[in-house]
Amino acid sequence: MSIAMFDRLRTAYRSRDGTRRRSAPVRRPRNDPLAPARGLMVGFVLSLLLWALIVLGLVWLA
Repeated sequence: MSIAMFDRLRTAYRSRDGTRRRSAPVRRPRNDPLAPARGLMVGFVLSLLLWALIVLGLVWLA
């Protein structure tokens, strides 16, 4: 890594008065409103894949 990039990272990490900036850790919100819909969507896609495998197996056997 070049010295200019390191200096840019160092100045971005330190605030104006020279002390280190403490950023709060990024957390996902606990009450995610799309979580049930996402679970249903994943289940639907997995069931479609399972049905496609069953149909392909039956076509291959026939």
